Amino acid sequence: MRCLILAARVTCEAHALTHGDVDMSKITIPTEVWVELYSELAAWHVEESALDHPTSVDENGNESYTEDAQNRFDDASDYIEEILESFFEKGC
Repeated sequence: MRCLILAARVTCEAHALTHGDVDMSKITIPTEVWVELYSELAAWHVEESALDHPTSVDENGNESYTEDAQNRFDDASDYIEEILESFFEKGC
């Protein structure tokens, strides 16, 4: 997986060098990794900040966030993306 991420990063940075469309002072992270990173961090935030169980199971056995937990996840995702954008460039 690391080799794949590194290969994608090198490809994105090579694209940026030839097309001049990325601030090279920031590391470019492939979009798939970007989404996984902010999702994992937001999920961690929801789990750690929950006073009660943040998920519920419906009659079909599907587990999902409660409405409150989903709102916290969405808010955390937005905030985390802002932080990521300060340090990284979302790539191709």
